[in-house]
Amino acid sequence: MSGGSFDYLCHIFDAEDVAKHLNGLADMADWFATNGYADLAAETNRIRLDWLAYESRTMAAVERMREVWKMVEWFTSADTGRESVTDAVAKYRGLDRQP
Repeated sequence: MSGGSFDYLCHIFDAEDVAKHLNGLADMADWFATNGYADLAAETNRIRLDWLAYESRTMAAVERMREVWKMVEWFTSADTGRESVTDAVAKYRGLDRQP
């Protein structure tokens, strides 16, 4: 069989593709390391680790913003009042107005 041993890393064209190929990146880094290409192993690992760090930081920020986004969404759809937004923002800022 031709190709595919490393999940077709050569077909990564955008950041979304990187997320889909994390296992292939790890396998390719291992192959480079095993075959004496330490610099290429390091660069391949760096791509994978940078993506994982980015993903972790992004998801932590999304989690912090989730309730504020929800309240703005509901407010602009006339499903809740402005006070819901104000309360969500206060909670986000650590100024929870609730007793």
